[in-house]
Amino acid sequence: MREDIPPLTPPTGDPEALTEAEVAASRRRLRLDGLGIIASVSGFGLVYGLAARAAGFSPLEASAMSVLVFAGAAQFAAIGYVLGGFSWLGVVLLTAFLNARHFLYGAALAPYLADRPRPVRALMAHVLTDEAFALSIAHFRRIGRDDPTGYWWAAIATVFIPW
Repeated sequence: MREDIPPLTPPTGDPEALTEAEVAASRRRLRLDGLGIIASVSGFGLVYGLAARAAGFSPLEASAMSVLVFAGAAQFAAIGYVLGGFSWLGVVLLTAFLNARHFLYGAALAPYLADRPRPVRALMAHVLTDEAFALSIAHFRRIGRDDPTGYWWAAIATVFIPW
């Protein structure tokens, strides 16, 4: 079995038996894995801002879309739809369809986050991106349980802030 790829199933041992050193080691790997994502997301965020500005969005509107929608591919698509003259209903429906893959991400994370309160899970879902999912699921599988600190790092520090 390859050691560089996390297993598809959580470890069979007691996840609570992990030492703080093991969790800290996984968090260090999470931060290291996130460095490349920070660089690329920063570039994509800049390009999104420029595209939104070219489409006639004000800086406030472009920023609001990033905070409220926060879905890179859907945001780029929405700009194209707006430029194409689509109705706002069409923009919303098509971008929602584009992001339907997040239901699958949520289903994969659900076993780890089942004990979290619904408002916390809703906030986690709002900042869930492809990159945050990849980092979080790998981290959760390494330690065999959820780790809110690791999730928030993956979602906020590596994707949301740079975007």
